[in-house]
This record gives sequence, structure tokens and C-alpha cells, in this order.
Amino acid sequence: MRSRRGRASLGIVLLIFAQGTSAGVALAATLERLPKVAKVVPLAGPKITGLTWAPELDVEVITEGPSRKVVVHLKGTYLPEDWSLLLTSGATLKLSKEKSFDVKMQVLDGVSKFSLTAVGPLGGLQTQVFRVDFVKNVFAIEPIRPPPRGGILPELNFTFLNYEQTSVAAFSEKALTLKVSGNYWIKPQVWDVGVSGYYNAFAFSSSSSNEYLIRFLGLNIRGGYTFPFVRPPWQLRLLFGGYYITTFANATFGFSHLVGPQLYPVVSRGFRNGGAASVYFKFSPIVTEASLVSFSSREMAVGAGYSHPLKNGKAITASIGMAWLGLNLSTSAVKTNSLSVGGGYRF
Repeated sequence: MRSRRGRASLGIVLLIFAQGTSAGVALAATLERLPKVAKVVPLAGPKITGLTWAPELDVEVITEGPSRKVVVHLKGTYLPEDWSLLLTSGATLKLSKEKSFDVKMQVLDGVSKFSLTAVGPLGGLQTQVFRVDFVKNVFAIEPIRPPPRGGILPELNFTFLNYEQTSVAAFSEKALTLKVSGNYWIKPQVWDVGVSGYYNAFAFSSSSSNEYLIRFLGLNIRGGYTFPFVRPPWQLRLLFGGYYITTFANATFGFSHLVGPQLYPVVSRGFRNGGAASVYFKFSPIVTEASLVSFSSREMAVGAGYSHPLKNGKAITASIGMAWLGLNLSTSAVKTNSLSVGGGYRF
């Protein structure tokens, strides 16, 4: 029996990082910047006086699943005073104090022609047609495999834990934590749901000479929303949901059958190789017998990690997470802090 137990809710997910990032690192779109791979070639029409193009232009290739968008940075200078330049679309090119401009223009496959019109203060017009030539065929770049709608991620983590509880001598512990998580995108890259479970299966070392050993079992269910105003290669998600946690100890201490809410943002960045890095911050207020929500009893966590894609469409992951818990139960107080480092293989 464990006499010093209380009923409350907390978020001491010893590797909460995997819950926070493993489902969030697959981005819908990737952005590849190709420097100096294009140039502007003049075609028909009279020359626009005072217009000079940069000798080399940068290109952005944005891949979203099977589709690709090619955007050219049109750079140059236009010297005449009180004249303005209009693109084919009718957009006005904004000139800097040095009379230079840098405007993005999407180029469709096989159609790289555009025109500029110079408009004078008295209504004079000069129109010239141009073509964008590429040093390499940016439309033939192999598309990146679209992220799957769902996946399963088993992980193995090393956990380092410091534990304090009323009437129990403080001790530290090392353990191996097994974790399995899964997620599914209800609406790809907008709404997703996920579940996960973890267990400190092997508590193999304790500073108390094994007088005190404690293991944690937890289950999580959560939903996530991806904010559309954040553009690739960045991604911002807000995760929310609930969890269950209980402990198993070799003496009369610990806590059992705790449930409660959890809320945390995750920021991710995709890379050209299809990988992604994520960081998160988590805050969990604790529900106790005395009040529905107690901000004095809470858990906070931070973490970071990386997911590296494999040629078979799977991925390997690496993560690190830290968590701090303060819990005021009816019969005792608990404080813990933990560090978890590990990795996994995402199916």
C-alpha cells in the first residue's frame, strides 16, 4: 500500500517532449532558396529608359505535397524621376531611395514571360516584354514526398529524475522510459488528433541505494491546431487535451490516478532535406480536491528535437526535454524535476 497518495492532476510526462513534437515536425510545405539561378532577357517592344536588371536573380521553390510554386526575385534599378513601373498584373514596383526594387513574381511551368510598363507624370507610357531564363530547370526538381496523414512513433528514452515528497528522503533516479505515440491529421496541416502512452519500465539506479524507486505510467489524448498565418518553412501549433498518470513505488509514497488538462505551443521549422526541428513550452495547472484549478500546483516543461527523413518515407527522431512539477496534495507535497534524452523510429 501507498499511504501518502493524493488525487490530483498534473503533467509530469517524463518525456512530454515526444508528445509535443513528434506529431508536429512534419510540415505541409518546404521552401528551397536557389541563389543566382535566373536572369531577365529583354524581348519585344521599345526599351524602357533608365531600367537596369540585376545580372543574376534568386529563386524560391515552394513544395506543397505534389505541387510546386516557383517564385523569382525580380531585382533592378529604375532611375527616372516621377515615373512608376507596373507589372503585368498591374502591381506597382516600389522603389527604394536608391531607385532599386526587389519584387517577387510567381513563374508558371513553361510560361516565363512578363511585361513592364513605365508610366510618366504626364501620362507617357513605355512598355517592354521580358523573359526569365533559368540556369537550371527548377521545375524538374524532384518533389518532396508529401507528409503522411498519420504515423506511429515508438521511442526509448533515458530519464534522470529528482524526487521529493513530504516525509520521504529526497532521492534521484535513472530509468529507461518506453513510449509509443500516434497521430492523425483530420484536416492536413490544420487539425490533428493524437494519443500516446509511456512507462518508466526500468528504474535501474537510485541515490537512496534502491531504498526508494518510483515508476510512472501515463496516457495522453490531445488535439492540435496549426495556425495558417505562419508560412513555411515555419509552423506554429497549439496542442491541448487531457492525460492520466499514476505511479508505482517500492515503498509507501507516490501518487495515483491523476487526471487533468494540458496546453502547450510547438514551433517547428522545416529544412531542405525534408527534416524538421521543433521546440515547445508546456504549462499544466493542477486540479485538486480543494479547487478545480490551482496555479500554485502546476507542471511546466520545455523541450527540443529533430526528425530526419529516410528514403523509405519513415523518419528517425532525437529529442531532449525537461519538466518541473510542484504538487500540493491533501496529505503531502511533491516536487520533481526531470531530464529525458532519447530517440525513436517513426512509421
